[in-house]
Amino acid sequence: MVYCEAVRSAILATAWLLVMIDDVLDFRCSPEALTHRQFSEMSDVWSYGVTMWEIFSYGETPKLGDIDKMLPLLHEGRRLPRPAACPQHIYNIFYYGCWEYQKEKRKSFVEIRDQLQAEIDKLR
Repeated sequence: MVYCEAVRSAILATAWLLVMIDDVLDFRCSPEALTHRQFSEMSDVWSYGVTMWEIFSYGETPKLGDIDKMLPLLHEGRRLPRPAACPQHIYNIFYYGCWEYQKEKRKSFVEIRDQLQAEIDKLR
């Protein structure tokens, strides 16, 4: 059990350090992860939306600004812009499903999967 806790602490510390680059905080961590170090399925949903943004932006780094400006911008509703390669209806899934400031308002992975599957089914 002690080993598991040590590994968990190391993983959390590593995750925290990965988002700090040149004193600029990127968008990968959810607000609750940034402020309270709370990680859950809902913080993973936030990160999933960012990962999809990175894919559609061909690997751009998701940033909104300096550390001291990041949380107020998120609280005001500022999010990553839609990448040119991402259709609006797909971007809306990430914007409204993954990036809600309050984690309770984010969609579950099952809901997001169902929405994406519905979009894929429309293409058939």
